[in-house]
Amino acid sequence: MLTLRLGCLTCRERRVKCDEASPACFHCERLSLKCEPAGEYVPRKEQKARKVKEARERPPKIIHAKTTTDGALISAQVGFGSVHYSTPSVFTHGLGADIAGNPPFPPPLEGDFLEAMFAPFSFYHPSPLSDMALESIGLLASLPTLRPLSEDEHRALDYYQKEIAFGFGSKSPAWSTHAILMKTARHSSAVLHLLLAACLAEMGWLSELFRPMLDRAGENYRLGRQLLESEITDSTADPLVIMASFWFLYLQQRRRATKFHMAYGELSRMMSDYFHKYQLHQILASAPEEEEEEATTQTGSAGVVCSADRKALLARLTSWLFWADVQSCFQGDGGSMARLLAQSTSPQGLLDLYETSRATLQLHWDGDYPDDELTDDLQNSSALELIHHTWVLVQEINDATTTTTTTVGESSLPIAMEAARARDIKTRMDALRRKYPISSVFRLASSPTRVRNRLMANADWAVANYYALRIYYFRCSLASDELGFAATAASSSPLTTNHASSPKPPRAAAAIAETVDETLLLIQKTLETGDRGQTDRMQWPLFWVGVETTDGFKQRCILGKLRNRELHDALQIVFLEQVGGARASIARIRQICQTACVTVPEPGLGVYGMEM
Repeated sequence: MLTLRLGCLTCRERRVKCDEASPACFHCERLSLKCEPAGEYVPRKEQKARKVKEARERPPKIIHAKTTTDGALISAQVGFGSVHYSTPSVFTHGLGADIAGNPPFPPPLEGDFLEAMFAPFSFYHPSPLSDMALESIGLLASLPTLRPLSEDEHRALDYYQKEIAFGFGSKSPAWSTHAILMKTARHSSAVLHLLLAACLAEMGWLSELFRPMLDRAGENYRLGRQLLESEITDSTADPLVIMASFWFLYLQQRRRATKFHMAYGELSRMMSDYFHKYQLHQILASAPEEEEEEATTQTGSAGVVCSADRKALLARLTSWLFWADVQSCFQGDGGSMARLLAQSTSPQGLLDLYETSRATLQLHWDGDYPDDELTDDLQNSSALELIHHTWVLVQEINDATTTTTTTVGESSLPIAMEAARARDIKTRMDALRRKYPISSVFRLASSPTRVRNRLMANADWAVANYYALRIYYFRCSLASDELGFAATAASSSPLTTNHASSPKPPRAAAAIAETVDETLLLIQKTLETGDRGQTDRMQWPLFWVGVETTDGFKQRCILGKLRNRELHDALQIVFLEQVGGARASIARIRQICQTACVTVPEPGLGVYGMEM
């Protein structure tokens, strides 16, 4: 007689062997999960028959046939939601295209797979929730779009689900924060249209073949922005929808690739007003130990109950937007949100923001989150913590060295950091390198291994950002009589014995020169991997290394790697002004950056209309 070993439902969903112990099996007891018996055994053949029967009983969804630009027909079948492509893939080369010309989507399937697509995307990464390969076209009938989606928008969704990370995340797309945001987009037209705008802008920026997508990006931007502006005034609006919209607005405008995009300064003020109105930052910055993670709920920004997993996701989006706004605060085209968070929240509160966001993925996926993904999160947490600490300190320096309108002759005078505040920032900056386990991140970054896995890539990103912080602090701490490269070089020379005339300790200039060399080697090693995301993450460190570099060959190499248009154009001007051997002051660098941000209206042109 055949004996069936069913196991519990939890183990079956996680695809692990169950010992069928009662009242709880070994795995459920070890992980404190709910152990539910499998119940009635249903053969696989009968399961499939039930799904087919349910699908036939539902009203069919019809997707009208469309013709592509090359005249090939895209046909849709009625019944199971399957869509068949007869068009060879013209997906962008280098963005996941099939060289053989095969369609970019998997073969059509039977059954109800619309829900399964969001839990999570199983066609890229094995998911415990579904063993079906999914196609993005079959999903479109249930998306909250204001108009039918074009073929380019189909491709943009497919690209988003398969590989896009926008240079911020390096997780597998199936288990990433962007996978969670796709679930939000399913229920919000504003988020969906802004997501499409960001994807289309990114694809059009990456490849000349897809420049026509930029027009579609502008259309989705206008639709998404109109919807967002109507929702943001509603006190009952979901804060997750608002924050996800902010995030995709930022991603859409950061390349400056489309004719229609929101100026970042306007976006920063909109975010600041929203946070200030509903005090969302005060809720998110509360220490994790102050609440019970499982049971406690809090009232969110617009009266919406905010559970632990939603709070963690909101904290993650806030952290990412804070990092971007800190850089924009220095450049002069934003910073409203960063200043609000820094001035109305204690430094520890800002650090707690990262602690709140740390468990975002685990809380969202709960028991379905794979053990290997959880282990990966724990391994990378120290590097990401260092990145967040670094941006918090950068914003403190921004606030401490804000330029004043007072003028002597024609030059603006920067406000020098107060001595006590400068010592506090330096003490905390030095302590970061000694803090364990953050100290291990520096060891990983110094490893000569050329093949960089995700852990090493995040360590490179974190350490490069930390070195940029040290260079930024050094530049802000220089007095007006210490701006000469020759002066600091002479003061740092071992042949110089009398340093009484130089208020800057000679070891400081020598240390910063070593930091510049270490950062250049680290960036070179990182960029050799060919990871596009790493190139995006290295833009801020590249800028500061360039500011402190006088070697012409190194300057050309740095400019060649700077893809951020504003930083690229600003650094060119800084190079010209430092030709005489004197460093540009922080006030002057900020003025140059601000000019670069407001004088680059057209894609492809640099500051003052210079060709890039």
